[in-house]
Amino acid sequence: MKPFTYEGMKVDWRMVQQIMAHGFYFLLAPEHDPDYPWVFEQETHKPICPLHVFVWMQHHGPINQGHVIHHRDHDKLNAQISNLEVLHRRVHAERHRLERQKFSPREREDYGGLYRPHAPGPVREPSFTELVRLLKRGKLTRPSSSSSPRPPEEEGEFREAEKKLKMALPRLAEEVDHLDSGQPIPRVNTQRRGSDIKLGLGKRAERRGCTPAEAALVRALVKHRMHAQPNEAVAVELEIPVGVVAKMKKRPSVDLALSRWRDYRRLPRIGPREKTE
Repeated sequence: MKPFTYEGMKVDWRMVQQIMAHGFYFLLAPEHDPDYPWVFEQETHKPICPLHVFVWMQHHGPINQGHVIHHRDHDKLNAQISNLEVLHRRVHAERHRLERQKFSPREREDYGGLYRPHAPGPVREPSFTELVRLLKRGKLTRPSSSSSPRPPEEEGEFREAEKKLKMALPRLAEEVDHLDSGQPIPRVNTQRRGSDIKLGLGKRAERRGCTPAEAALVRALVKHRMHAQPNEAVAVELEIPVGVVAKMKKRPSVDLALSRWRDYRRLPRIGPREKTE
């Protein structure tokens, strides 16, 4: 038998008759609850409880403390008894969290700072017993997702550009390294506790070291800093596409190196850090 359907709400016909027999009616009132339809008294229009809770209690009795009613198809307007199940609050929250993780946030590509969305992968919804076991162990299964591959021609452009930048690094270092101020980068103070308050210990800013190609790009941009369009000037000198230069500038390591040049006149280091006695 098809369910009773009204304004998107779905309820079994027998349950509709029981609601009317008790002197109640159900309604989706956004000013009262924008998510769930509620059951109201016909005479006083007093709200009783959400519709899905009323349906479950009519079939199975009171709900145990710490448990909630879950919609199997995640449709909050579908209050059919076949679509409802009782779950513990923690299990219910974890199930919805895993459902939201089917579409993971956009991840950063290695080349050029490009951002591409994940392709949603197949996700298996864990059972109640499995969720309880994982919660006790402190471990939870995460859905697997596969990222979209980079275009081969675009990856080839970046590899060719990085090869040219590496070859030009010694020449650019001779031309630009004399501009390095050599002053130390100030420490960034963190929240201090206990003995750290007396010692005044701090923590250096997060280090994102540049690759040789990125170090060469930073030096080329510093060399052409007075040019009206430095990206085009670097592209012409090194014979690489302008789009590659613009995208490589968006990398966190290059952006951090350029900000350190603007603030402290420091250039990225070439080679490993020198050990001091």
